Amino acid sequence: MTHSSGSGRVPPPYEEPVTSRHHPDARRFDTPSRALGSAAVLLFAAALGGCGANVGGFEPEYPPTVSFYSWDSLSVISCRGWLYNFGHVASNARVQLWYATAQGETSRVVLVGNVGDFSRAPFFATPQLTGGEPRFPRVGVISWNGGSQPEETRVPKLQFSAFSPATGDCGSCPPRWCWKSPDSLLGTIYNSGGWAYHVAATLENRDGVRDFAPPLDRVPARNRDDWDITSVARESLGILLPPRILKIRWEDYGGIRDSLVSPPVDTTTTRCY
Repeated sequence: MTHSSGSGRVPPPYEEPVTSRHHPDARRFDTPSRALGSAAVLLFAAALGGCGANVGGFEPEYPPTVSFYSWDSLSVISCRGWLYNFGHVASNARVQLWYATAQGETSRVVLVGNVGDFSRAPFFATPQLTGGEPRFPRVGVISWNGGSQPEETRVPKLQFSAFSPATGDCGSCPPRWCWKSPDSLLGTIYNSGGWAYHVAATLENRDGVRDFAPPLDRVPARNRDDWDITSVARESLGILLPPRILKIRWEDYGGIRDSLVSPPVDTTTTRCY
């Protein structure tokens, strides 16, 4: 088993606003139309009062929007996760966590409390134990006073994709390898589903058929951290070709196994940037 590496503008100078004090045609500004214009601005601001408008200017509101951010620690007795609030203070935040059982799943609710504006907040939970191995529970509905976020999916969905860290969505790129050096290529396993464990990819390259695995043998959920694979090329009649992917296999957090056999790959290659 081989472990592959994871993966102005310049503002213009300040200019004092033109006023009747120094404008070359002062009479055009000292008229009732200026007062009417100011009144119209104030009326518009009043109409947007729900967005925090005041006579000093427009102040948009940012309602609390809490999402799951990440897991960052795991042991047989505890795991720690983080929520992030993309708005003003969220009160009474709670996170539902799902645990796999022989009959399906059961859930618990963890009270996180208030999450500050544009801030992270940690929470601690009991880990999922699958065959004695600690894993992260599945994140369910996140709720707070006045709002909620839907739960995350359970089933992992792994696919081979392009190496494209700039897009943030590797699924939007053609599934192809890129040349990392004259003799090695880089590809990405992209997960758009739930957490995947005991992940491995069977490749055929110049060294034969070999298994590759990500760090810690797992790939996080929902494109939080894709798995980048580096492999030597495959050779045929003296021509260097990209490796052939024979199979990608994994388990979900409850131990249910799945696999993808010979995923489609664009045989054209590019340079890695």
